[in-house]
Amino acid sequence: MKIIIQEKAREMLEKKLKPGQFLRVAVTEGGCAGLTYSADIDREMKEGESVILQSGDIQIVSGPESNQYLDGLT
Repeated sequence: MKIIIQEKAREMLEKKLKPGQFLRVAVTEGGCAGLTYSADIDREMKEGESVILQSGDIQIVSGPESNQYLDGLT
């Protein structure tokens, strides 16, 4: 899976995330285009989730139902 974090987003995440925290990204049905994206900061992964991006101290986690929509995300 290929995900690109732009420099400004990386700076924001590095400031916001505390040690042991990660960014959870999810995609659900809804919204004008049919999909809604959400992001939360957490410390514990839910069942079935995995790390989809590790870049330095930044981890992005997602579940299998969302992964198909995240490939190529910038």
